[in-house]
Amino acid sequence: MSFEQDIEGIALEMKSKDKPKHRRLDEAVTIPTFTHTGEAFQFGKENAGDPEVIAELKRLRQEALAAAQKVRKDPDATDVDLQLGMDLATKAQFYREALEGAGIMEKKIDVKDRKTVPVKELLERRERAQKASEPKKEK
Repeated sequence: MSFEQDIEGIALEMKSKDKPKHRRLDEAVTIPTFTHTGEAFQFGKENAGDPEVIAELKRLRQEALAAAQKVRKDPDATDVDLQLGMDLATKAQFYREALEGAGIMEKKIDVKDRKTVPVKELLERRERAQKASEPKKEK
């Protein structure tokens, strides 16, 4: 193997935790399945200098958010669908935390800009949807 091939194909593994680890050029970007915030944040921190990892985290976050919002807006969503939507929203949040760890996104919490729906209204919506889906009784 020549020196040029070695440089192109093999990554230097840096010992400093602040510096990104480099992949081989032919190696695909892999994002782990995060199980907690600290894990996601640390992954982002370790991969802060890798534009391909950052791009993949952004893409996965957008996909998970879009799918979760689709479920949330569906008035006929079942409990199973709603749980799936929650799981997708959690995934999106982990991706966001990884991006925060990489220094890409800042945590913004501005409650006045958020649209909230009281629990009572959510329950009423669900009840209306269930009534609408029931067969109508003949008189």
